[in-house]
Parts: sequence; C-alpha cells; structure tokens
Amino acid sequence: MTAGCFLHSLHLRNNSMSGELPTSLKNCESLKVIDLGNNKFSGTLSALIEDSLLDLTVLSLRSNQFHGMVPRKLCNLAKLQVLDFSGNYISGTIPECLNNLTAMAQNEGLSAFFTYLYLSASPGEKPRGQ
Repeated sequence: MTAGCFLHSLHLRNNSMSGELPTSLKNCESLKVIDLGNNKFSGTLSALIEDSLLDLTVLSLRSNQFHGMVPRKLCNLAKLQVLDFSGNYISGTIPECLNNLTAMAQNEGLSAFFTYLYLSASPGEKPRGQ
C-alpha cells in the first residue's frame, strides 16, 4: 500500500530546481495547482500528466526543459483552467481533444474562446513565420 499524498497545491516557481519530477507526484490525487515555472526541470510531459490528477485546475510548466509531445492524457483533465507549456522543448501537434476542456473557455455570447492556453516556441527559437 502506498502512502497517500494530501498536497493540494505545489508552487515551486522561480527557483533553480532541476532534474525529473518524482513519479510519486501522481499519488497526489487532490492536487489542484502545479506551478513549476522558471526552473530547469526536465523529462517528458507524459511522465507528469497522469489520470490520477483529475482535480488539477492549473498546470504551469513555463520556462523549463521539458520535451516531447503534448500527451492525449491531458484531455482527461476536465477541470483544467490554466495550461502553460511555453518556453520548453515541446514538439508535435496539439491534440484536438483539448477543445473539450471547457473549464478553460470563456463564453462571450455565442462564441467560446480559450483564455489560458500557452504553448509558445522553445527557448531561443523564433516562432514560425518570423
């Protein structure tokens, strides 16, 4: 039997932390906020995003060294409101199922649009078309 994790919020922004995140983080089923921005964490996003983190509302991984593709498992996080992968080494396509993350959308009349989805170019890389 694994020990439970009662962490609701993990804020490690603006440090000099590095390495891969512990796999035990997936045991923190009541996590609502993960903010790891502006560090030197590495590894793949699929190693971090687990189906057990269903209460997650904020996932900010801005300005780290994560790499790989955006995993489809992300689409299972229905409560997600803020998603920020900017400033990493993410490649591939954005899964279409992200359209189903309605907690991230704001309704303005008949149209809905995403307000907190950040997936910009890798550090030092110019966005295409510039």
